[in-house]
Amino acid sequence: MTAAEAVPALEVEVPQETANERLKRAFGSWFWGSMIAATALHAATFAFWPELETEDFSFTTTELEAIELPPEITISSATSADLTSRDTGHCDSGD
Repeated sequence: MTAAEAVPALEVEVPQETANERLKRAFGSWFWGSMIAATALHAATFAFWPELETEDFSFTTTELEAIELPPEITISSATSADLTSRDTGHCDSGD
């Protein structure tokens, strides 16, 4: 007599494989198969896609002309009191 026959509660049930377990087991082959298919699809697209060329957008320009700048103007320095009275509109009488 075996142990399973002697004690019916010891019967070992083999769990059935779930869909999630099958997906996990097959993921590696699906992943690499997808990578190979994507690479082949991209290579075929690049190989057989028509060449694109740009239009000729040439144009002519007039030459730039150099101009002479006017001579530099020098401004004499003013005192800060003169500048202050001009900015505020008040006259400093010195009282």
